[in-house]
Amino acid sequence: MGHHEIRVALNGSVTLGLTCNGNRLLGVGRVDVGGVALRDPSRPIRPLITTPDVYTYDEFRVLAVKKVGKRVIVKTQAVGRRNPRMDEGADHLWNRTIVTKALPETVEDELDWIFEPRTETVDGPDLALTLAKKPVRVEAGARSTFS
Repeated sequence: MGHHEIRVALNGSVTLGLTCNGNRLLGVGRVDVGGVALRDPSRPIRPLITTPDVYTYDEFRVLAVKKVGKRVIVKTQAVGRRNPRMDEGADHLWNRTIVTKALPETVEDELDWIFEPRTETVDGPDLALTLAKKPVRVEAGARSTFS
């Protein structure tokens, strides 16, 4: 199975296209608001997740897509690979580290991509603008939340 798109409708006017290759989620491609394309779907965007224990998560496999109220939750299996640069004595902030045990080359965790509509209003003396936008919250198990 080649490239395909999972369409996510958030609130009737905001639609996302999640670009996939087979079951591998490559990222958010298309974003449409009111039928107007806001981004080029040929370059999907996704979070960059690195951990202090030398892993970089760079592969996300779609397990399920479900709608819960106004939220769309894309359940994925995240594959983390050991980052040799971090393994050599510096973490992602370049702090010195010491690895005291042999670590596996890859690890797998569940990661939920949560999409939900939200409206924000920006107001000023010469500007009144209401934005309906899509915040993305990526949750890794019960351990941490990335916003």
